[in-house]
Amino acid sequence: MKKTKYLVLGALLSISVSAFAQKNSDKQVEKTRTEYVEKFDRGDAAGKKMDTKIEYNERGKEVKESDYKDGKLEKYTVYTYLGGKKSGDKVYDASNKLISRSEYEYNANGDRIKKTTYNAAGKIIKVNTYVYEYYE
Repeated sequence: MKKTKYLVLGALLSISVSAFAQKNSDKQVEKTRTEYVEKFDRGDAAGKKMDTKIEYNERGKEVKESDYKDGKLEKYTVYTYLGGKKSGDKVYDASNKLISRSEYEYNANGDRIKKTTYNAAGKIIKVNTYVYEYYE
């Protein structure tokens, strides 16, 4: 019988769309590609446009995400992988100064169970935990 897994999120958990990008198959082979996403700031009377540029490597893994506001780079995130899984990320401002970094932990099933985020000084600023329940 096939096992189905369900994700139960903790109260402190915040998930971005990019978190789901890691579910791409390791067997998937494609050329490097770049995606552009256009969005608008909520509550901004001027309706300033936010653009996101997402870069992928030849295996389809997200390696860099750059956020622009009105055409100017605001910040970018660089992702690292270990054993085919996203192992961490570093967030930089437009002047290449480190803002924060995160480390990911996985269980034996390959599901992310923890994301620890540190500020530039190395102090923990947030811990997200992920809990999974498996049903037969």
